[in-house]
Amino acid sequence: MGEKLFKTLLLALDEKVENRPFIDILNRMEKIELLKSVQEWRDLRDIRNELAHNYDDDPQESSMVINKIYEKRDILLEIFDRIDEYYQSVRFEKKH
Repeated sequence: MGEKLFKTLLLALDEKVENRPFIDILNRMEKIELLKSVQEWRDLRDIRNELAHNYDDDPQESSMVINKIYEKRDILLEIFDRIDEYYQSVRFEKKH
């Protein structure tokens, strides 16, 4: 989800995101209340990075990281739903 979706959304809102650091994008997403906090996203990103950097040399470690992701699925779904609802409402306002 992350960087591509967040930038795409902000571009659709006519915001300038080109050459902006990702932390600025996260701060904007928090400000418009699409993220509860930047730190929450960073925590999710850390878990994702754990999985990406685990090279199958420790199946037990991989399982633990996958379980962490699974435990956070509701947060990811909430973020996605907030983004979708926000985008739909903005799109509706632009049409009317």
